[in-house]
Amino acid sequence: MAFQLINNSSIALFLLLILSLYSSASSVIQNIGTATFFKPPYTPSSCYGYEKKDQVMVAAATKILYSKGAACGQSYQVSCVGGETPEDNPCLGSGTVTVMITDVCPQDSCPTLNLSQDAFAAIANLDAGFIHISFTESVL
Repeated sequence: MAFQLINNSSIALFLLLILSLYSSASSVIQNIGTATFFKPPYTPSSCYGYEKKDQVMVAAATKILYSKGAACGQSYQVSCVGGETPEDNPCLGSGTVTVMITDVCPQDSCPTLNLSQDAFAAIANLDAGFIHISFTESVL
């Protein structure tokens, strides 16, 4: 009887652990949006002014994502999922690039992320100029 009680408790604990790990893993939110790119130099920026960052994988975010500067310094993993039309295929493999938010795109017509040229070129053909993306916040 004691063995069965320990065994049942162990199974319950194991299942609770698995459920906990599953809910943690599934809490990652995959966002969908659009991206364009901007050319160097990557300064000045809304987050860092003229401070020179040794970072070329950067992005400007929409006003909503930028959230009055709260997004400054946050990193996002960005993947290309398609071109402007379904026939376009500007994506380069299944690559993902990690970018840091350093600026805001102030216009209402901005894409979700305006990637640095270096970041855009890591996931898509520069000739496309515009892509559909998926992105998640990186937890470092």
